[in-house]
Amino acid sequence: MTPLLQVRNLHATFLTARGPVTAVNSVSLDLDSGQTLAIVGESGSGKTVLARAIMGLDLGKPGRIDSGEVWLDGLDMRSLPPAQLRGVWGRRVSMVFQDPMTALNPVLTIGRQLTEHLVYRGTISRRQAEEVAIDLLRRVGVPDPARRRRQYPHELSGGLRQRVVIALAIAGQPQLLLADEPTTALDVTVQAQILNLLADAQQELGMAMILVSHDLGVVRGRADQVAVMYAGRIVERAPARRIFSTPRMPYTEALLRARPDPARPIHSRLEVIPGGTPDLATRGLGCPFAPRCSYAQDRCRVEAPALTRDESGSEYACWFPVPEDKPLPENLIRQRGVS
Repeated sequence: MTPLLQVRNLHATFLTARGPVTAVNSVSLDLDSGQTLAIVGESGSGKTVLARAIMGLDLGKPGRIDSGEVWLDGLDMRSLPPAQLRGVWGRRVSMVFQDPMTALNPVLTIGRQLTEHLVYRGTISRRQAEEVAIDLLRRVGVPDPARRRRQYPHELSGGLRQRVVIALAIAGQPQLLLADEPTTALDVTVQAQILNLLADAQQELGMAMILVSHDLGVVRGRADQVAVMYAGRIVERAPARRIFSTPRMPYTEALLRARPDPARPIHSRLEVIPGGTPDLATRGLGCPFAPRCSYAQDRCRVEAPALTRDESGSEYACWFPVPEDKPLPENLIRQRGVS
């Protein structure tokens, strides 16, 4: 069975005063209909650029997609001219952005933005679109939708604005939804509500979803597969259960251990990953994570490992992976939602 989404050797670069910076480095991935892929990693690892490149969005004046293929249900996204690509957005693929305030037009009411989107993407009249807009707001949990549709984005809370953005994203019943840090700047309770809303919409519409996050706690229990990014590359990809219980890439293990552990005494010092993310403009030989890695040896500093698959189906880019007989402590596994 052919995957709904196929990405092959996608490569994106930003041209800077210091030279070209590779933000996405030959990334390949597949995603089946109805499945969720979580893309995780520290800020600056290339997650958002990858999501925008898959969507076909402009990366900004210094950014460009150099090469690669993106196929969505047999449609070659990279070959479409801009006019046809705009026709795909909203109908076959949609995106939920991390800042709903900038994703919404501040001078138009919520209802106006929804109705214009529905009329443009569909074949319904404006009057019909107004009724559908109210129903969409109700479905995403906006209270008193008939009144709220007359309000402007600045009159809504962050959580309500994100619900409106989700309503816009699912209005065209897309096959694929990309959610880029959809819970940024929201409190924990609202985060859970937004993630549950996305899961409900996914189940209702049968769509696939890519969930981008820097927080492994956000994606636990919500993804079928997890891809870990570092320095523009996918460095580990595996079923979620395996990622959270037996990571093979030292970077993934370090991310998991850096999560707060409720079982530890109050005021305990958190584990941290030493150093910082590499400067992609001056990156040299070897594994990009080697300077921060407790497993690194001489080979790691002179030769970059390729992404390879083991017998279990997990993929990782590491010369000296975490031993399979060294799982995370049981309390950390339970904390991360692995039963």
